[in-house]
Amino acid sequence: MDVATAGILWPDMMQGALLALAVLCLLYAGDRHFGWAVFAGGLWAWAYYVKIDAAILIFVIGLLWLLKFVSFRVAVVAGFTAAGLVGIELVAYAVVAGKPFLRLALESTAANEVLAAGHDYRSLRTYPKAMFLVPYEAGLFYFFWVAAIVYALWTRSRPGLLLAGWSVIWLLWLMFGADPFSGFRLKPQLSRYLLAFSIPVAIIVSWTGVAIWRRSRTFGVAFPVAMLACIAILGPFNRLSYEATAANLRAFTVAVEKGWQPLCPDSQSFGMLHFLMYDRKEKTRLCLVQEHNFLTGVTQFHPPPELPAYILINGIYARRLQTRNLVRPIDPAQFGTKAEIVWQVDNPMPSSSYAMLRLLRTVSSVLPIEGLRRKIDETSQEVLTTGDATIWRVEGTPRSP
Repeated sequence: MDVATAGILWPDMMQGALLALAVLCLLYAGDRHFGWAVFAGGLWAWAYYVKIDAAILIFVIGLLWLLKFVSFRVAVVAGFTAAGLVGIELVAYAVVAGKPFLRLALESTAANEVLAAGHDYRSLRTYPKAMFLVPYEAGLFYFFWVAAIVYALWTRSRPGLLLAGWSVIWLLWLMFGADPFSGFRLKPQLSRYLLAFSIPVAIIVSWTGVAIWRRSRTFGVAFPVAMLACIAILGPFNRLSYEATAANLRAFTVAVEKGWQPLCPDSQSFGMLHFLMYDRKEKTRLCLVQEHNFLTGVTQFHPPPELPAYILINGIYARRLQTRNLVRPIDPAQFGTKAEIVWQVDNPMPSSSYAMLRLLRTVSSVLPIEGLRRKIDETSQEVLTTGDATIWRVEGTPRSP
């Protein structure tokens, strides 16, 4: 969906791939190949192990049956196979913890973070905004998806209707699905959850392009040209979503080269930098000086193991988490009597990305919708703010935070 999530193995991506493979196996199964149906059920259960809401595939399987892609018996075999494998997990939880639905309860608890006033993960605007309003999330890709759905309905093509129904079913679940362990509130909504059905979306858009090419060479050429134009224009926006990670990578590289250690990153950056250590010959000692409990909203600080120490603060993460999750930012001076910046990363992405952002900001000034104009201006200011990552050298007499 965007550059940032394409490089991270989010569970949504894994779940979507497994569900797509399950559907593919069901298509191979057809009316009577029950071996493929068993395989599909196994993949479906695997997707459930990744994320519980894989159970919603049952509606897609129902669509497969209604469109006569699979027989009822094949669908039942796949369903019973998946149910049997999921049942093993439920029995294991019942035996070990005495709660067969413990995993569902834990996931529900983890979704109830303490947030600042005015922030909520359960806004129905999340997905429409990511799909159609924010160019650096998905460009115009979902506009092509809507056009592909209209084309599938117009032609009444069974493959097109399957892909359209599959993606729409998943979007409806993401938007209106409820959490039974939280009083049937809407489930949390994050734009990356769209990755769960990105495969049928990509396929139906491609299928539409091929179908249009077969009907009209003129429109067939115009369709991919329009998509390439969107990539060329909106691609720079897409890269901006990777700004925080790029700033961390650049600062971390400098710290390793200069031998600055112990290196103490903020809590959001710690996991990423710890992962980066695995494929480097140079080793740097990392220490955790900030911890935040998202379920209680409490931030704790720990002194570095020794001084001098180097504190890496990602400004993008710090501002975002302070505003949204009430995470108390790090003050390097709380760890020692002397603290100074020794390195700073400002706007690490290609200059073309920031040039395109400034162009959008200029063009948006003539928009008639004040709210949209103000939001674009605020977002532009936030992205163009310097100090994306800073490294502080802390020394002197140790202090207890």
